[in-house]
Amino acid sequence: MKLSSFSTFSLFNILPIFVMVFAFGVIIFTFVAIFSPKVRAKMMRKQVESAKMMFDETKDVLKDLSASTVELKKDILNENIDDLRDIESMNMDIKEDSIRRTVQAVKEGWNTEEIRCRYCGEWIDNDSKFCKHCGREQ
Repeated sequence: MKLSSFSTFSLFNILPIFVMVFAFGVIIFTFVAIFSPKVRAKMMRKQVESAKMMFDETKDVLKDLSASTVELKKDILNENIDDLRDIESMNMDIKEDSIRRTVQAVKEGWNTEEIRCRYCGEWIDNDSKFCKHCGREQ
C-alpha cells in the first residue's frame, strides 16, 4: 500500500505556516497599537495596574528596610560613641586654639608700633615710607 504525500503531514510542514501566521499577527497588533488610542490606553492601564500592584507589594518591605536602616545607624553610632566624642573634643580644641591665636594676633596688632608691608607682608615700622625688606613705597 502506497502512502500519498498528503497523509505524511508532519510538524515540519506545519511549523513554517505557524511562524508566518504568528509573525503576521504580531505585525498587525503592532500597527493597531500604534494607531489605535483605545488599544494604547488598555495597554497603559495594564502597566499602571501592574506598577500599583508592585508598589503595594513592596511598600511593607520598604518600611521594614527603612526601619532596619535607622536601627543599623543607631547601632553603629552607639558602637563608636567614644571615638566620636574624641573627634569632637579634638575639633573643639582646634577651634579654641585658633580663636586664642586670632585674639592674640589682634591684640598684638593693636598694641605694637609695627605694621605689615602691603606687598611682601613683613613687619615694618608704623611711620616707614618704604619697606626695609622689599623697598616698595607704602
